[in-house]
Order: sequence, then C-alpha cells, then structure tokens
Amino acid sequence: SSNEYACFLNSTFVDDNGIAAYRDNIFQALHQSVVSAYELYGFPGEDRRQSCLNADKWDKHVSHTMRYLGFLIDTRVLSVTWPFDKREDLRADITEALANRRRVNPRLLARILGKVESASLIAPWGGYITASVRLALNRAARQNANRVRAFWHRGLMRLFASVIKDLMIILVALAEPEWSPT
Repeated sequence: SSNEYACFLNSTFVDDNGIAAYRDNIFQALHQSVVSAYELYGFPGEDRRQSCLNADKWDKHVSHTMRYLGFLIDTRVLSVTWPFDKREDLRADITEALANRRRVNPRLLARILGKVESASLIAPWGGYITASVRLALNRAARQNANRVRAFWHRGLMRLFASVIKDLMIILVALAEPEWSPT
C-alpha cells in the first residue's frame, strides 16, 4: 500500500535482494534495500568481511528472464528451463561415459545422476529415465562394499544396454532448443 511504501522497513535476508517498488520511486526503494543490508551486515570498509552486496551478482539490465537457483525463469510466458551451460556440461559427461562403455568411473555416473536429479525439479521424467543408471550404480557399489574408497576413486564399471539407452534418451533431450518443454 502507499502507507507501507512511505514507511516500509526493508529487511533483507541472507542473499542479495532489492525491492523495486513503483517506477517513480525506484531509486528510493533500491537505496532503502542497500542501506538495510549494510545496517544488518556491516557497511563496506567498516567490517573485516567484504561487502554483503556483491556487485558481480547484479544484472546490469532489467529483463523478464532471470537465472535463479540454477534455472532460467521467463516471467512473460511463465516457463522455467535449464540453462544452456548446464545442459552442455551434462552432455559432455554423458558423452564421456558413452565413449568407453566398458570402463566408466562410478564418480562420473554419480555426477550425471546428480545433474539429472537437479534438472528433475523442472523435468520430472528425469528421475524415471535415470532409474537404470541409479540401479547399476547401486549394484556396483554393493558388490564393492568391502573396498568402498577404492571403488569410488579408482573403480570402473561396465554400462549395461538399458543404461546406454537411457543416457542416449537424455542426450536427445539435451539437444532440444533452450526453452523446449522437454
């Protein structure tokens, strides 16, 4: 409300944030956000820690798309996607795993699983499509239970046909355009 805007207490939380308010008073609202952050966490140069507001985290241009918690959000079309750089990183890991199907490091498969699990927040099929990878990794870990550390650092495992098929399906999905619903 206009009353709240005139006398607002703008407490920030741990992450960098700002309140844009109304267009005609945006500078006052941003100033209030910055000052409240400094009052809570210390002014630059007066504290042994670096500034609580990191200028590198702020976008220089206002946009309807934003990157938040590792996802790209488009507020105009109300959609969420996984950024291209993350998809390329996963594609490189899967390509590496498929290049030598008989001798794959279990840490590489665990890394692939972790990335797909992260993406599963917006693509629920990810958890289902990686079931064979998860089962193969669990089976290999159980078989090597007596030498766990060696297994994770120097161990190698063979990819089964079902794992290869699932990884290929993910590769096809990663080739889709960035805002694809898949």
